[in-house]
Amino acid sequence: QKMFLKNQPIIMTVNFSKDCILSSREEISCIVYKIDDYRMVFSAMGNTKFVVPERTLDYGAYKIIATVYLHGEHVKEVYGVIKGDTSHLVEILPSPLVAYIKGGENRSVGYETSFNLDGSQSHDPDSSSPFSDPRLLFRWYCKVLHSSGNYIGCYNNDYLIHFSESKVFITDSANMVQGKTYIFRLEVTKVNRKASFEQRVLIVAGTPPKVVIR
Repeated sequence: QKMFLKNQPIIMTVNFSKDCILSSREEISCIVYKIDDYRMVFSAMGNTKFVVPERTLDYGAYKIIATVYLHGEHVKEVYGVIKGDTSHLVEILPSPLVAYIKGGENRSVGYETSFNLDGSQSHDPDSSSPFSDPRLLFRWYCKVLHSSGNYIGCYNNDYLIHFSESKVFITDSANMVQGKTYIFRLEVTKVNRKASFEQRVLIVAGTPPKVVIR
């Protein structure tokens, strides 16, 4: 049994040999059944290569059956229906969620300036609308190293308590300390899947210069 992520296509090549002098044409079919209710979810006719596009199949186990039919002017009269088939079991698994904060893992922000924490590029690769999935939940956390040597929350005393559930959180550095690094963590969840991304924000004096790479 082979395993595929939902956002991966399933590519199949059917190899066969024939020993029938009356056959002048071959026809190949591919059918995919869901095992739990034996419901057909995909079918195609074609040559020796078949592709089940990504996100076509839901999570679960499937049986893929490829059948080769031989046709010719007198084949059916002499032999009836000539066919051969093969089957494979596959399982479709959830793809990992993607969490990301625009700007990467490290960035600098000027003191007393407004800045965004933008998590809008986070997504579920399995979703038909990955960047606008209402079931994808966002939680923001922040911690900073205190003079005591322990981490404390940036917006409350407990950094394990999230402070926002928005895709994009707008804040400013007016109440932050120059020279300190604030660690923002975005956690995205959907049902039983979870992903996170951390961005370290260094507070500097003035506005950091823009760098353009050509």
